[in-house]
Order: sequence, then C-alpha cells, then structure tokens
Amino acid sequence: MRIALGERGPLVASLHVDSDAPGCEKLRRELMVVSGQEHVYVTNVLHRSQVRTPESVHFGFGFHVPEGVMRMDIPWGVIRPEVDQLPGACKNYFSVGRWVDVSNNDFGVTWTTNDAPLVEIGAITVDVATPFQSKAFLKHVQPSQTFYSYVMNNYWETNYKADQPGEAVFNYAIRPHGPFDAAAATRFGIERSQPLVAVPVDEKAPLPPSEPLLRVEPAGVLVSLLKPSDDRKARIVRLFNAGSDPAKASVTWSDPAPPRVSLSSPFEEAGAAIAGPIDMPGFGIVTLRAELPE
Repeated sequence: MRIALGERGPLVASLHVDSDAPGCEKLRRELMVVSGQEHVYVTNVLHRSQVRTPESVHFGFGFHVPEGVMRMDIPWGVIRPEVDQLPGACKNYFSVGRWVDVSNNDFGVTWTTNDAPLVEIGAITVDVATPFQSKAFLKHVQPSQTFYSYVMNNYWETNYKADQPGEAVFNYAIRPHGPFDAAAATRFGIERSQPLVAVPVDEKAPLPPSEPLLRVEPAGVLVSLLKPSDDRKARIVRLFNAGSDPAKASVTWSDPAPPRVSLSSPFEEAGAAIAGPIDMPGFGIVTLRAELPE
C-alpha cells in the first residue's frame, strides 16, 4: 500500500491510497475534503483485470457509532433494516436510493452513493450457494454499524458480461452530524446526486434573478420537482416532507407571484386553490400548479 498527497491547495486537499486488490491491476482510493464543506469525498477507482472465475467486488464501510441505528433511503421514505420490513423481505442485500445513515441519540454519519445502489449489512451475504431454495436466504439481519457497498460481480447469469475489465469509478461521500435528521440526510443525498454544474455564459447576457423563485418552510419540506407545465401556462412544484412527522408547509413566491396556486393531479390539472399552509403527512408528497402571470 502507498499513501501520497494528491491535491494540496487551500481549497481542496486529498490523499491517494494505492494498493493491490484481487482481480485488479490497481486500486486507488481518493479521500478529499473541500474548504467550507462538512463532508469527505471518497472516490474508489478500480482497474479491473479480465477475470472469468466467479467473483464479486465490495467496498466496506465500518463506522464507530456506539448503539447506532442504521436507516436507508428508499423512494418517498426511510426504513430501518429488519424493523420496517415485511415478513419474508430480502435481508441478504438492500437497495438504497441515495444514502445510508448510522446514528445514535447524540451523533452519527450519513453516507451517500452515486453509482452503486446495493448494500449488505454486517457481512457479505448475497452469495447464496443455493439461490433457488428459500431456506438459503437470511431470515434476520442483526444490528450493525458496518455495511458493504456491492458494486459488481460476474456470476449473475442474466444481463451481465462474463468479465468486466477496464476502469470503474465509484463515488461516495461521508458527512458527520449530530442527532439523526431525515430532512438533512435527504438534502445531502440530493446535493450529491444532483451537483451544481458550472457552464460558460455570454457576458453580455442579462443576469438571472438574484432571488430564488420560491421559498418553502419548514426546512424538512423539500422541493423535489420544479418544471414548466406541459401546456406552458403554469409551473409544477412537487413538495416532499422528508420526515416522519406531519408538517405544515408554507410557500413564499418571489415577485411577481403567481395569480393562482392550486393542488394538482398527476396530469397537471388544477384542483382546489391553496390559500394558506399545506398539510403534509410524514413522508408525504403534494403537487402544486402555479399559474404564470399574464
């Protein structure tokens, strides 16, 4: 193993950890911090060999969070493995949306994944010797603060190549925090999966508005979608309550405010007009249609 300095500037600093790895010509792990940001970027770069004997690739993440509870991001919700699963649900591996969090009552960490959605808890358990027998699969998963990012294999016989040589890059980020906050974890996951992109512009073009189009309170209610309506007569806004507790969402529009804001159907139809705070159930979504000023 060789550890060397990568970036050395006042804005970005990084370490490169180069090592051997089975089935690889080289493995590089880059740990990077950026001034003013609270998280660590982790980039794992594999240079894969051409291997056709059965193998899989996992990256382990073990966190020292005593009595930490693991939570996982799923579409429009958060689950605790084992606790929030239906009987008979798969426990050998889990599919996450953007993040996994391990927290106790005082502190924890949120881990995000951009490229690999499968994780295994406590140990590598997905390699079932007799996959067509239900008794071979885990019936229970024990609490753990360690999990494995399951990134690839060459032994699933459907839709996979027999080998996967070449470079493969997997991006993660780790953010320490205080007590668990579902909205903060969700916001961090969105920020990592939808980063701001800088593009060149015409310096003679007019500047965009300095004020945001809208503001939403409380902080636990997020804007998960903002788009023009298909008929180009309104803006469609989807609100998501990222916490388990009900919330009353208030939307403040910049000037000029839309003349009418209403609840909307999935077909972008205008429903009942909105005149005050919006009742949001825990992990609930509400879609609004904001008419454009004439």
